[in-house]
Amino acid sequence: MTTTAFADEAEPTAPKDQGVILPAKLVVSPAGLPEKLRKGEPLAADELVDRDTPWTKEECREAGADLERGEYLVSRDSRFSQCIVGRYTYEYSINGTPAAWADFRITIIQDSHHRDRTMSSHVLLDEWDFRAVDVIAAGKLQGADLTVEISCAGSGGSTCNGRSSRTFTEQKDISTWSKTPGEDDAFARFGMVSSPRTNPARDSRAKGFLPRDRVSFHSIGQTLTGESASASIEFKEPLRCDRAYYLNSVGGCVWDRTPLIWWVDYKDYPEYAKHLWDAQYHPTKTSPFGSHSGVKIPGGVLPDTPTADKPLTRLIKGYNASSLRYYNDTHNLVRSACRRLSGGATEECDEYPMHSTYEGANYSKLHPAEPWKYSVRYIDGQQNGDAGNDLQSWYFRKHVLGKADEFYVSPFNIPADEQLTTPAPGASSEPPTARLSAAERAADRIPSRDLCTHPTLGGRYSCEYGQEWHVYADGMKEVWVVGADRQVYHRYSRPDGSFVRWQPFGGVATSGVELLLDESEEQAAVIRVRGTDGKYWYRERSGDTGTWTDWHLR
Repeated sequence: MTTTAFADEAEPTAPKDQGVILPAKLVVSPAGLPEKLRKGEPLAADELVDRDTPWTKEECREAGADLERGEYLVSRDSRFSQCIVGRYTYEYSINGTPAAWADFRITIIQDSHHRDRTMSSHVLLDEWDFRAVDVIAAGKLQGADLTVEISCAGSGGSTCNGRSSRTFTEQKDISTWSKTPGEDDAFARFGMVSSPRTNPARDSRAKGFLPRDRVSFHSIGQTLTGESASASIEFKEPLRCDRAYYLNSVGGCVWDRTPLIWWVDYKDYPEYAKHLWDAQYHPTKTSPFGSHSGVKIPGGVLPDTPTADKPLTRLIKGYNASSLRYYNDTHNLVRSACRRLSGGATEECDEYPMHSTYEGANYSKLHPAEPWKYSVRYIDGQQNGDAGNDLQSWYFRKHVLGKADEFYVSPFNIPADEQLTTPAPGASSEPPTARLSAAERAADRIPSRDLCTHPTLGGRYSCEYGQEWHVYADGMKEVWVVGADRQVYHRYSRPDGSFVRWQPFGGVATSGVELLLDESEEQAAVIRVRGTDGKYWYRERSGDTGTWTDWHLR
């Protein structure tokens, strides 16, 4: 018999001997809220989703201590450091049949930087455990290749190390990988210093950010591949970089998926925290909109908070004339609302949302049909000032950009008997002791890395303490900052709109300059800073003569 083989018939391909990495499932991503907070139970500071320190490999591995084979987690509790840990299996097949396995742990530590536009990624492999059906399969597994790639890709025209994408590759056989100590098996560093800003038309994430902040988006990835590229595992996290002058002079990068929450502890600022609690949970108990039907006050973070569906965004009042006008409109609305209330001699009128946000009082005026309003209340003046300084410090530490960075405010540790009631008018709590570091008490100079320069007014001043602006009734503008020597400096505008040079304003400040609500007419103003003694020092401007008092206590 003659057998004819047709040209379009191919001989069946024999299964290859090859190694692949089996997939794993994401079992937990610690970026949510502590369960205690949901239940209203007391919280310690180290239980908050608010990490400032970089992850260490020991901490990251401990976070994944309960993971089973085929599971991994990504921790997003820090804007500047990420931990990814998982347990995977490298499977080697002979003639298409699985015959040997290597279980291992992967630890990825990647850090972005607050003070420059760079990031680093470390990939560590350890805790190898081998299984095989026979000695031959075990030997082939040891000689199989495992490739680790660390990559950075720019989005919408942005770059990594001057290119649209960069990749660092480390390839070894399983035997070599398993003999390394798991200390720093693969490493890459990427720089976004020269990256153009991301084009908002090409990446919608860039929409809404202030143009001068030069925001750029990047994708940082780690890929592990066996001998079959079709069976690889990949991790990708978005990184956002910027050159915001009001945060520092060289810019920084943050992990963009990390939730932004300003935590306000009742133990530190009881009256301030209680005001936030009532505004978020009981807006009908607030002034001046408590009697309005359907009133809401934004910024709450808990899912059961009536205001959890509208975050806050930061207002940079010195960015341009429009932002300064917005800030002043909020300031005037709050002052008007506060006049209808009365407070004690040591109390100040506090507003929420804060006047440093777009969702402050002016938002309700511009969007009268929406339910979102604001609240004012007289509270202890020391608490009000300390909480305001805490917020300014938080903006700096968390690298919060203006206009587009959404964040929430969460008061916690509110006593059970305070959660449903409003304190009697004029009730005051003992203010907490001012929390000053040793450097602040010694009035140390502010390091140059923490100094900003205004793009039009120049100067070198504390990024953390920022700028305080005021527009007088005649249109004159004045701005105050804290210099490297911790002295207050100011500039003010001439009738033609130009500004005088920076001039010393005295004092030794351990906080930013704060302009207080003042009932005086026309050209009056009151500012204060916290001194090295932890107390607030004041200067007042006469509305009649334009002269300022010396610094003094009240």
